[in-house]
Amino acid sequence: MKYDKNDISPPAAKTLEVLEYFSFSKGEVTLKQIADATEISQATLLRILNTLIDYEYISKSSDKKYIANFKLSKADAIPAYLDSVLDESLERLVENSGQSAEIITVKGDKLFWHNKKEAANMQIRISAHAGFKRSIYELDAPSRIYLKSLGEEQTADRFSTDGFYDIDYKKCSWSEAAAIWNAENIKKVTYDRHGNGNGVRRYAALVCDKVGDFLFILSVAEAAVPRNNTKEHIDKIISAIESERNILKGAIEQ
Repeated sequence: MKYDKNDISPPAAKTLEVLEYFSFSKGEVTLKQIADATEISQATLLRILNTLIDYEYISKSSDKKYIANFKLSKADAIPAYLDSVLDESLERLVENSGQSAEIITVKGDKLFWHNKKEAANMQIRISAHAGFKRSIYELDAPSRIYLKSLGEEQTADRFSTDGFYDIDYKKCSWSEAAAIWNAENIKKVTYDRHGNGNGVRRYAALVCDKVGDFLFILSVAEAAVPRNNTKEHIDKIISAIESERNILKGAIEQ
């Protein structure tokens, strides 16, 4: 059954987006930070925030910053016992790659950033953060490797077949989109040959559970600059991801 946004009350959906954002935020945040992360207009956000303040879910400081007064948790595809393992894995991946390391899951028609850590000297600001969501229809490395694991039949059943576009934001027909992800090998690390419109390139590898079902995507994000295009650099990132995937596989199978 295809996901249909018309089945969801828009005000309710936007309020849930804001609550999910605060559940991952740390400390005080500005209206602009919330708007940038949720892609909700500031005018709409102010109405939602004022309601949440009235019901004491959030507080507003004297310098017009917002902070959560609640904790929100819901069932996650990633078992809680892996949290510390994932933290350690991301720290090693950052150290060995010098880039941004990410754990990405899938929720509806969105990629969902479960966790992220990054090097202090990144060449470009990576906007994705824990709790960040982005359309799965953009066929970058994480989307491609996930859709390849689903197969054409399940992908057509779950998503709109005319919604896909490549990392240059060029719209793809169903056959073009399927050809793009079918070229991937789910047992290997895939990567973008060049950056997206934000100048970001990603590497991605599937991590599965004990019975081989999708669990999450292990990803590295970096600036798509010439010095990162050498075979030596690419091989280094792929090797670092493969090493961490093997460690994670061992932890999952225990």
